[in-house]
Formats: sequence, structure tokens, C-alpha cells
Amino acid sequence: GDEIKQKTLIERGCEIVRVPLMDNHINLQILMKILGDMGIDSILLEGGSTLNFSALECGIVHKVQTYIAPKIFGGANAKTPVGGVGISHIADCIKLKNRKISYLGEDILIESEVDYLCSRE
Repeated sequence: GDEIKQKTLIERGCEIVRVPLMDNHINLQILMKILGDMGIDSILLEGGSTLNFSALECGIVHKVQTYIAPKIFGGANAKTPVGGVGISHIADCIKLKNRKISYLGEDILIESEVDYLCSRE
């Protein structure tokens, strides 16, 4: 079970961090506090749409990297990068600022900072 997986990870040099739950999910703000106390001041969050929304909602995201490839997939069941309950009104959006655009072969990378001021007043 989980104990065997954790033991294997620890044997391979990983450190397990225990974080309390909030609404049946990891409390991301407490996780950031624990990581900060460990001297970690930056993480790469590469999650699904629900985790992405939760991280934005609790204000722990400072930078977003968006990759655009010249390919179309689509479909009724296509996933979006940000899920969760979403934003109901455009005035409550979380804006991105200080955009930088780079080209990586055929792909486009848009790097932006998160501006919470428009939705956190």
C-alpha cells in the first residue's frame, strides 16, 4: 500500500511532507508554509485543471507558463487547463501581466505573472 510506496520513495532520496487537508484536499497554503520553512521558495506545479484552479484560488501562483502548439485536438471531452468552480463573471478574473513570448521550434511559450489585484479587492 502507501507505506511501501513511501518507503521506496524515501530509499530513493525523496522526503515525504505531511500536510493537513482542507475540504478533503491538501491545504496548499500550509504546504507553501512548510516548504518555506524547509528553505524551498519556488516550486513547479504541474497538475491537472482542478489543482491549477485551487492554486490560483488560494493565491500561491506567481508565474504561469503557457505552451501553445500549432495542433488542434478539441472534442467535447477535452480538458481545460483550469477547472474547479471557475470564475462566473469576467470582472472577477485573475489577470496575467508582464507577458513574455518565446518561440520553441513550432511551439510558443507565454510567460506571465499573476495579478490578483483585479479579483482580490
